[in-house]
Amino acid sequence: MKPDCTRCAKAFKDCKAMGDTHRLHIVKYLRQCGKEIGASELLVQLSVAQPTLAHHMKILTQAGLVFARKDGRSTYYSLNVEEFLRIGECLSSIAHTVSA
Repeated sequence: MKPDCTRCAKAFKDCKAMGDTHRLHIVKYLRQCGKEIGASELLVQLSVAQPTLAHHMKILTQAGLVFARKDGRSTYYSLNVEEFLRIGECLSSIAHTVSA
């Protein structure tokens, strides 16, 4: 079965979702937590301003790499692990093709 490279391309299209150090730190932190995290906790852990966090989270959610859930005035984020696995499969298939 071939991995869905269209979805992989979406994650890297235009916004370059993983091409920023802050976004990589956000993804890494979400992965380490392994659960849904409130924006206020992310602000403290990452030492960034609220508008900066909002900007990065918008990019990550639009790329389908992070889920966002509103609860009143609060927003909670979690990593879309399945999307990262799909991307990994796509990149792996490319690597195997190149090395073959």
